[in-house]
Amino acid sequence: MIDFEKLLKEILVTAESAFGSGWDHIKTYAPAEFKKLAVQVVAIAENIVAYQKDPSTGYPADTGKVLLQMQRNALEGVLTAVTALTIISVQDAINKVLTAIRNAFGGVLTAFIAA
Repeated sequence: MIDFEKLLKEILVTAESAFGSGWDHIKTYAPAEFKKLAVQVVAIAENIVAYQKDPSTGYPADTGKVLLQMQRNALEGVLTAVTALTIISVQDAINKVLTAIRNAFGGVLTAFIAA
């Protein structure tokens, strides 16, 4: 399935690049927040795969999309609340992170991470 450590590394590398100079504002606590995102992405993907194999387990991709959006909203709120960054810069950076995740891991992730 998805290698959690590889996923987290990809997220952090992409986030640092995507936030640019804003990374200095969040680098002390962002890794913990992105770790939460990685945990949820892996769990969502595993549940979608389980559902595809046996609909009595896991949940469909549409549910995964909703759960990912909830995680994204929470991450945006935290990063915006504790920094001088604006919601727009945070949203742009998170979009880049999610695109990198989708591109790096593809497969089941394309089912719930939009382009």
